[in-house]
Amino acid sequence: MPKPSLDTLQTPANGQVFVLAKQLSKSAVERSFDAAGAKAAGRAVFKVTRDRRSIEGSDYFASFISFPLSGPPPFFPDSDLEERTFAFLLLLEVEVGGEWFLGVFKHDVASLAEWMEDNCTPLPPHQAGPSFQRRHSGREDDPSPDDSVQARTATREL
Repeated sequence: MPKPSLDTLQTPANGQVFVLAKQLSKSAVERSFDAAGAKAAGRAVFKVTRDRRSIEGSDYFASFISFPLSGPPPFFPDSDLEERTFAFLLLLEVEVGGEWFLGVFKHDVASLAEWMEDNCTPLPPHQAGPSFQRRHSGREDDPSPDDSVQARTATREL
C-alpha cells in the first residue's frame, strides 16, 4: 500500500476561504496543527508544513496533518465499542494580487476558532463570487479574471 502524500490526497470539494494579513509562518501552522489535534488518539500519521507547490504556474503553500481518533461509534454512543477513524486539516495559502488568502479543508478536528481569530479573518461576503473576481482582476468588466481563477484552482485541485 502506498504511503500517504499530498499528491494522492482527496478532499471534499468545499472548504472555507479566509484573508491573511501576510503568509503564515511555520510556527503559526504548527499551532493550527496543535489546536486541530487536541482530541487526537495518537501521533500524526502524515504531516507536511508549508510545502511550496505550483499549479499551472501559480505557487501556493500546502500544510496538512492527519491523526487517528478513537471513541464509541455515533450509533452506540454509550457502548464499550471503539471506532477508529482519522481526522485531517489542510491549509492552502495563496497570494492573489498582492493579498494572501487561506483555504481551510478539515474533517473531525478540534476547534480552530481561537487560532483563526489570531491568524485570519473571514472573507467578506461581498468578495465571494463574481464581485471578488472583478475586485482582484483590476477590471470591473471582467467576470472571470486569471488571478481569481488561479486562486480557486489552487484551493480546489490539491
